[in-house]
Amino acid sequence: MSLTILTTALAYLADIEIDYQLMDDVPVYEFNGTTVKKGVHIRSILYDPEIPNIDVHFFISRPGIKIDYFPTNRQRFISNLNSNDYFAMIYQNLAAEALDQNNLNQAYWLAMEALQYVPAYSPAINTLAIANRRNGDMDIAELIYRYGISHADENLSLLKNYRILLENTDRPIEARQIQLHLESMEDPSPFHWFHLAREAKDAGQYNEAIRYFQKSLNLAPYLHEAHLGIAQANYELGRTQATKNSLQAAFIEASKVSTKNLYLAKLAALSQELTN
Repeated sequence: MSLTILTTALAYLADIEIDYQLMDDVPVYEFNGTTVKKGVHIRSILYDPEIPNIDVHFFISRPGIKIDYFPTNRQRFISNLNSNDYFAMIYQNLAAEALDQNNLNQAYWLAMEALQYVPAYSPAINTLAIANRRNGDMDIAELIYRYGISHADENLSLLKNYRILLENTDRPIEARQIQLHLESMEDPSPFHWFHLAREAKDAGQYNEAIRYFQKSLNLAPYLHEAHLGIAQANYELGRTQATKNSLQAAFIEASKVSTKNLYLAKLAALSQELTN
């Protein structure tokens, strides 16, 4: 995003028209505790200033240069963005960073700024609701979720988080209704199955947890957290070789050195346990 901002500033200075495209790449989803991040990036398009007025009948697309900071053969075009979408994403990214640092006040105002550009921007609405929920303002958070579910183009994440709020406020019947609605929707995210897997594991339903973790891996094979979950469930079931295999898979998929070292330590402890 920072490099896109630089390109935009230079384009403005040079009076060159610029547009944006939203892209994603593997890995797309990343889990951090109870937070799920979706990894996307923006590709800039600088249009040829020598051809300001083109006849669309002669061009499939307008002549220009695409600037992609993370080009790979695994990336996927999601959508075109206008300038309001672009600025909303900038402020939402900053809001998400503030939320990660538990700076709720800053996250709130940055999300509000994003909504000034796109009033029904689902990620900013979600951030706003989470900030209020973490601050203990459950009633306000619920109102925000209800607004987002009614007005945002993409309300899947809002529905998921609203279900969590209902569960945390002891409203299981309403939460179940949201869950039934979610199950009828097409969900490209592995989070739903990952969340169910954690719930099953915490309840001691280890075989069910393994099935759910595997479903999340079917959608996102790079999720080392899901491999770890399978390892933990297999360990509780006494399946030592399966535990080792899953820990090795988690080690391979992990990107952070500290996480890899953690998995190596778990593998060493497992090997020591097997030899005793």
